[in-house]
Formats: sequence, structure tokens, C-alpha cells
Amino acid sequence: MVAPPHALPIPRITLETTIPAIEPPAKFRSSIPIISSTRPIANTFLVLSPEAKEYLYMMFGVMSYFVIAQAVNTTLVVGVFRSGGDTRFGLILDVSTMWGFSILLGAVAAFFLHASVPVVYILLMSDELVKLPLTLKRYRSYKWLKDVTRNNLEI
Repeated sequence: MVAPPHALPIPRITLETTIPAIEPPAKFRSSIPIISSTRPIANTFLVLSPEAKEYLYMMFGVMSYFVIAQAVNTTLVVGVFRSGGDTRFGLILDVSTMWGFSILLGAVAAFFLHASVPVVYILLMSDELVKLPLTLKRYRSYKWLKDVTRNNLEI
């Protein structure tokens, strides 16, 4: 006979043994050659003007750096925080940095300052860099760790 779920012993696990340290961004340096290797593919399959090719290559270069911050942010916000029961922080962080920072600055740069395409693109991508220190601070504080188990099951 199997014991009911509420009668099973609860293992004691400490935070220090369950939460791994974040590896330094050096692990993600492979993004630069991977994204850069798509350049010949773009030349082969896309028919672009010289100006469009220049913009595309610039965007490849910018994305090869921003993808590092994006990978860390996505892993922590979508994977760690949500699985730890903290869904609200991710929503507030994503909405505030996207609409309150990158889209706002990108619109001002494009329509009022008449900035170049590379500058506007970098500003639109910059929300990941703004989110990174906030996400790492939240991760290290353990505020995202909630009790997501059901303690009072009635069968």
C-alpha cells in the first residue's frame, strides 16, 4: 500500500546545495563566431543592396554580443524565477525595460534625434543589458524562491 502524499517525508534541502552559481559570460563567447558564420549564408540566399548588406552585417555583430545577455536573462527569468514561483518579477522587468527604456529611447532616437539605423538598433536591443544587473541581483537575493508545493492535500 502506498502512503498518501501528505504522509510522505519531506526531504530537507539547503539553498547552497540546490542553486548553482552562474557561470561567467565567457561560456557564451561561442555566439560571436556562430552568428558571424551566417554571413556567407546571407550572401548566398539574400539579394540585398550594398547598404542593406552593411546594415545586416552590423546587426549580426550587435546581436552576437547582445545574445549573451539575452541568454542569461531568459534562463533566469523564464527558467529559474518562474520555476521558483516568482512570475511577477519577470513580467514587471520585461514590460518596464522594454516599454520604459528600449522602445522609448529607440523612438526618441529615430523620430526626434534622427539617429542612424545602427544607433536605433542598438538602443532597441539595449533592454537586455539593462535587465542583466537587475536579474542577477534578484537571482543572488533568493527572493524568487517560493514554496510551490501543496502542503494541505485532501484526498
